[in-house]
Amino acid sequence: MLKILCCVKQVPDVDQMRMNPETGNLIRDGVPAILNPLDSNALSAAMKIEGLTG
Repeated sequence: MLKILCCVKQVPDVDQMRMNPETGNLIRDGVPAILNPLDSNALSAAMKIEGLTG
């Protein structure tokens, strides 16, 4: 039996992030966390492989 492990990470939604004009730092307050888009692709690929073997 093939077992697949796929690590994923939550990241801030970059479409909703702002920058502090004085410090140049990102303002993350109130920005929702989303699944990293590249991790989402990896998870989809792992599920397709599992579907072929399971």
